[in-house]
Amino acid sequence: MALEVLRTGAFAAPLGDLPAGHVMRAHIATFLEFRDGLIVARRNYDCYEPLNPSGAP
Repeated sequence: MALEVLRTGAFAAPLGDLPAGHVMRAHIATFLEFRDGLIVARRNYDCYEPLNPSGAP
């Protein structure tokens, strides 16, 4: 089974040049292998969007 996930989260506290509230986004592909109805293996491939302190694209 393959899953495509967009994960977002906001910083609770400042981190370096990034203010509290800055939103971080990750595009994730997850591949699951099943045997007898149970997950026996999982592979994740995460791709985080650039952290841009100015908020500009």
